[in-house]
Amino acid sequence: MALIRRVTEAARSGVDPEALHVAALAMMLYPTSGGNHLDQSISYLQSASRLSERPAQILADLAAAHLMRARATGSPRSLYEALEAADRALELEPTLAPARFNAAAALDRMGAAEQAREAWSRYLAVDSTSGWANEARRRRARTTIPRPRPVPARTADRAELEAYAAAAPSGAREFGWDDLLREWGAAVITGDSATARKRLEQAEVLGAALVRRRGDATLADAVASIRVYAGGRAGLRGRAQAHVDLAEGRRAMVATNYRVACPLLHRAFRDDAPASLREWAQAFLGFCSMFSPNTTTMDLVRVAAESDSLRYPAAAGRKWMALASARYRGGRYEEALAAYGRANRLFQRAGERENAATARMNMGYTQSLLGQADAGYAHLHEALGVLREYPGLLGLWNGLYALRNMLLADGLPRAAMHVQDEAVAMSSRIPPSLEAETRLARARLHLSAGRRGIDADLGRAVAIMSGVDKQYMEGWLRADLQLTQAEAWLSTRPALATEKLDSVVEYFEGNAPRQLPALFSRAQARLALGLQDSAGADLRRAATVLDGQRAHVSSAQLRASLLEQSRGVFDQAVMLSLRAGRPEEALDYVERSRSSFSAVGRAADWSSRPLRAPRGQVAVEFALVGDTLLAWTLWDGGLQLTRRTVRRVELVRTAERVRSALELRAPVEVALPALQSLFDELIRPLRPRLGAAGTPLTIVADGELAGLPIAALHDRERGRYLVEDHPLRFASSLRDPAGLPAVLAKIPLTLMAAPTFDRRIFPELQPLPGASAEVQSIARQHLGARVLDGATADAATIRAAFRRGGIAHFAGHAVFDDARPERSFLVAAPGSAPGASARLTAAEIEGMELHGLRLVVLSACQTSRAQAGRSGGFAGLAGAFLAAGAGGVVGSLWRVDDGFTRELMENFYAAYLTSADAAGALRQAQLHMLRSDDPTFRSPAAWAGFRYAGG
Repeated sequence: MALIRRVTEAARSGVDPEALHVAALAMMLYPTSGGNHLDQSISYLQSASRLSERPAQILADLAAAHLMRARATGSPRSLYEALEAADRALELEPTLAPARFNAAAALDRMGAAEQAREAWSRYLAVDSTSGWANEARRRRARTTIPRPRPVPARTADRAELEAYAAAAPSGAREFGWDDLLREWGAAVITGDSATARKRLEQAEVLGAALVRRRGDATLADAVASIRVYAGGRAGLRGRAQAHVDLAEGRRAMVATNYRVACPLLHRAFRDDAPASLREWAQAFLGFCSMFSPNTTTMDLVRVAAESDSLRYPAAAGRKWMALASARYRGGRYEEALAAYGRANRLFQRAGERENAATARMNMGYTQSLLGQADAGYAHLHEALGVLREYPGLLGLWNGLYALRNMLLADGLPRAAMHVQDEAVAMSSRIPPSLEAETRLARARLHLSAGRRGIDADLGRAVAIMSGVDKQYMEGWLRADLQLTQAEAWLSTRPALATEKLDSVVEYFEGNAPRQLPALFSRAQARLALGLQDSAGADLRRAATVLDGQRAHVSSAQLRASLLEQSRGVFDQAVMLSLRAGRPEEALDYVERSRSSFSAVGRAADWSSRPLRAPRGQVAVEFALVGDTLLAWTLWDGGLQLTRRTVRRVELVRTAERVRSALELRAPVEVALPALQSLFDELIRPLRPRLGAAGTPLTIVADGELAGLPIAALHDRERGRYLVEDHPLRFASSLRDPAGLPAVLAKIPLTLMAAPTFDRRIFPELQPLPGASAEVQSIARQHLGARVLDGATADAATIRAAFRRGGIAHFAGHAVFDDARPERSFLVAAPGSAPGASARLTAAEIEGMELHGLRLVVLSACQTSRAQAGRSGGFAGLAGAFLAAGAGGVVGSLWRVDDGFTRELMENFYAAYLTSADAAGALRQAQLHMLRSDDPTFRSPAAWAGFRYAGG
């Protein structure tokens, strides 16, 4: 404890990355009784890695902290974060032993056995003598690589077949239908009665064994219907042909050859076929109706509901899977999740654990699209643990595909590459079309990481595609190949890249996730050719497509990842516009690069709103383009651009140093030089255009700068903070609406304080006695305020309070998710309803209708936290409330002290409920603390963490 205090004080005294590093290690080794040591350690290590000029060892220890958190919380996502941090360290120092060990440990716990074994060997190549080396040898020795379970030989006796049915009920059922009954049918057609008799007897043994273990009875019923068939020899040949058609149709479907599969399955689905055969034909036709352009769409809801789920649970499960897939492809994720859950339960009833795992895998990915990330990772991780035992199963490939997409959306590209490598390693066991898709996906991952060695993957994909079914898959794969080739040629052969991308853009019309990268790449190629007008048309089209994605549940995830992909293209257009002497056009490009992440830019007429400052205010928009700092200043009737060359890395590092110093409550003299340096960089060149003292400023900034406590930037010449001269309002875009303050009259005020949380669910969180005191103090000043405290502040009641409108004040715990801000959440009391969630996530809040909510005050940690990148200025909870229609949000940039917060909030409400001007009221509260007799209150650490965003 004493060591932690001493090291933490050292970290505060100079915001030294090495001191932060040591403080984090001390917390990891000697955890306090509070329980929040791992989260705090990770926060320190993240800050230290950003501040350090040689961060490899810090990143290796960050990987260790994530592994510890994974062990403590059971969070699969922490494993992938550990792998990402370890790989980042190895990119800097390839032989760093701790990073190699932690990478191997993460892969081991992920269940990627083959990669884990190789990673342990790579570790032992740099350390073969230490105690850690002995541990690595033990782990490598116990890592087993699953092999596909062999099906019984055609000479297998009854005991072997029954043992196979007991060990692998799904495999036994498929072996019976796809092999034995197909061969029985072929033998009947050719007149080979001996083979027909033998195969039917073997299928009968398997079917009976499955029924005895209460599995799916379709195989047993199919054999029984053949035994009692009385339709004569000609009719029996028709029955035999139906079985052959069913098996061959399913084989073609697994190979994604729907042109062949669907007609065969239709032939098998004949009126005189027994119920068991029709069940499977109908289940497979459900998938055909989605994938084959020439197949009539089935009423999948009716088909699934009419299944005999008691006797035929596996066949019914397949039908519910088809329905779920159709709902998923249509963007109806909630319905898809319910159908996948039904399929999971049916497969479990049938004892088919790998098929149940496939359903859970799909549940997990769908949950991630619904913003239920923790549950999504948990389901997917559990499912992959089962599916890796069946390395030839397509469910494993689909699970790896889903996991890769989740990791990319989470900003974990290195972990995603490991997953993609595992998928490529399945090449010999998956259909050729899927191998080609997998190779192309890996090639694009290499390109996005700046690596050009993609010839092997591209060559293999081209070779495979020569034999792929022309009608269905080749069109998709051809577009995929052309996109990958074009991205590889952007810098060297832009004309050829443009030619390729023309057809790709049109082919993927209506498929936003695929079309948008093609539009961005074509814009980049056109810019390289000097075709700025054409490039601008692509960027405007992309912005329109992005804006159309707002209706999708997954839009926050999609918008953020795609906007970061597009940033480089928009930045090129900005600089070309500036070189052409068109600063307003350049500003429009910057605005468009933010548009689809804009928290409040939802209206259809967003792009038509003028770029101007709110009346009576001055607006400043900052953008970092490489080492160029751009600042547009707008006022009534005027616009001016200030352009300066800066050292981007140093500027961002200074911003991080300031934030860390104030969050750690370092002495003023530690943070002041950096605050003055940032004032000189950002504000001093603009001062002549900021208006007289008291002029409100609207600030729009990139994520790298949006996290700055701009109110605390300090003018060394006059000895004043910026907030002493101007009220500050923050916006995600200059096109955000900004209304003038109005008189408050009979507007309800709801105060929510310190929700009672379950320490088993949130072991890292501490009680907040200061929050209740804060709310009670405000309530005493403003009679009529409604107070929700402790157990009464449950999620349902808080939701109702937000929908009630007026003014909502939340004083409690908030958790910010750096990787996926839409997963940030407010912590609520558990509530009495069974299974009620104790979290209100940003994704959920964004989907609410909150236009009656005039102001939200989030008196909690990191509720207005910024994320790096152009899209990040309004990440998380503050942006979610604005997106839902709230008029404005007061939120925090870092972990705030509840003692300081109470003083600030009391003074804020005293001013706001009189003036109705939130930006002005926050400034008055900050000035009150700045003029306090208490030096700790005068420090920016006490008052600069809060800011106002909105109209």
